[in-house]
Amino acid sequence: MANIMVTKRCNLRCPYCFANEFVNDSGDITINEFRSILDFILLDGSDPKLGLIGGEPTIHCEFDKLLNIIAEDERIKNCIIYTNGIKLKKFINLLENEKFRLLINCNDIRNSHSLFDEFSDSLDVAFHSISKRITLGANFYKPDYDYGYILELVKKYSCDKLRVSISLPNSKDYEYEPLNYFKIVKPHIFTFFRELKALGCIPFFDCNIMPSCVFTAEEMLEFEEWGRENPFSVIKNRHTGCVPVIDILPDGTAVRCFGLSEYSKTNIRNFACIQDLKFYYLRTVDAYALNSATDKKCISCYKFKTAKCTGGCLVYKIGKIIDKYEKECF
Repeated sequence: MANIMVTKRCNLRCPYCFANEFVNDSGDITINEFRSILDFILLDGSDPKLGLIGGEPTIHCEFDKLLNIIAEDERIKNCIIYTNGIKLKKFINLLENEKFRLLINCNDIRNSHSLFDEFSDSLDVAFHSISKRITLGANFYKPDYDYGYILELVKKYSCDKLRVSISLPNSKDYEYEPLNYFKIVKPHIFTFFRELKALGCIPFFDCNIMPSCVFTAEEMLEFEEWGRENPFSVIKNRHTGCVPVIDILPDGTAVRCFGLSEYSKTNIRNFACIQDLKFYYLRTVDAYALNSATDKKCISCYKFKTAKCTGGCLVYKIGKIIDKYEKECF
């Protein structure tokens, strides 16, 4: 699935922001450019889904028009809006269209009474209208992350699922080897998941999935009553890598994902269709990532050697990926 960055502006300053290279720069996508990017994504019919991202997409100056364009485009089956939720109330009538899904990144903004009141009001309205198409998200961006406000939201809205993202630490605070960082975060994740379990909420991991080597066999079984939805069973039994999730900026610049944006910029106009662009990233990033170990411990690992685990986010080893690419191509 491709995501369109409809604005670089944001009404928050999140410490974990994965798009901070671009966010809070000026720039809303124009209606014409939005239509052009939509045509590029949907041209070959390979994927009828897309995402709207920012910045904060709901503060685009013509966000209502963007929603109407999506609603009227028969090529689009569904659209995920990645939002902090503060401005949702303004667009709730348009968001009642079945095409739209909301992934609300929940941030602790209780110290700003005006923003928190607006956020709370918007969530009340949204959950009243379209609760089955809303997923809340928690961004676990440091080991001592205070997730109490997330538990309050889960309880208030009777959420049975929660997306959990182990966000990359801000570079100035990041002093760990990747596998060691996962081990440091792990006990906090387990405590968090136990509290979610008590509320009847099943968490699931976003990208940057923790490698199975971080867990003991006993830990893998702790939430076995969740069955196939047990996130640790998922880690044990499935490919824990990633595929290109292409983010397209307002001017048509594409990156393989925001985490790799510094190294993967290109322009959609250099490619015939979205599949052409995906294959480009598979050749120039992913192929080298599969042969680049995150940690020396990975080299002898069966899952690494069989391309079933990438050792966490590709950002952890981007320097190695670039080195391999440059040695082979230049």
